[in-house]
Amino acid sequence: MPLVELAISLPPAAWIGQVSRTYPDARFRVLTALPNADGGIGLLEVVADNAEAVLAAIVDTDLRALTVLSQRPSRVLIQFETASPTLLRAVQSSGTPIQFPFQIRDGEVDWELTISHDRLSSLRAELDARDIDYRLERVRGANVEEDVLTAHQRKVLDAAIAAGYYEQPRGTSLTDLASGLDMAKSTLSGVLRRAEAALVTSYAADRRHDPSLPQEEPGSNAVGSE
Repeated sequence: MPLVELAISLPPAAWIGQVSRTYPDARFRVLTALPNADGGIGLLEVVADNAEAVLAAIVDTDLRALTVLSQRPSRVLIQFETASPTLLRAVQSSGTPIQFPFQIRDGEVDWELTISHDRLSSLRAELDARDIDYRLERVRGANVEEDVLTAHQRKVLDAAIAAGYYEQPRGTSLTDLASGLDMAKSTLSGVLRRAEAALVTSYAADRRHDPSLPQEEPGSNAVGSE
């Protein structure tokens, strides 16, 4: 059964999508959520330098109910009730088990799901039916052949390399690169981090399993050694 990574763009009308786009540097983690007959209920953790301002923005949305369970200068935990849990409805209709927690940043949900191909097809059909944009970032599984990077990650990484982002000194900034790619800075940063992590992990795996590559001697300290 494959492990699927989806990047789901929340509809503009979605309350948490609105707030996360307004505060792209804040971290929104849905700890648990459950749809019911006339809406949905869940727990949301917000971590931000200006958590009080983020909370005020959440209060101003069209949530049915909101209870602050814990509040600190940089962290807020709330229980929320919404009348239109669009994403939860799509998941419920497709029969997809939700894995918590999941993160929302700059209007996008980063989701990891362990599901069958049939369930994945059903979920994608439900998202399409509700006009919810999404990207299939990565599929991993024993019977799935894949590139280390997704097509989207390769495109972004190639653009970063071409612009000199990885040169010393850098030929471009993350802000300028994001502008050129018409992406939010935080979204671009996340894509690059995932691509870099995938390449580093692949490199480490190759070193472990390919005897032709130089291996470290037991007990040696590779950092700083010559």
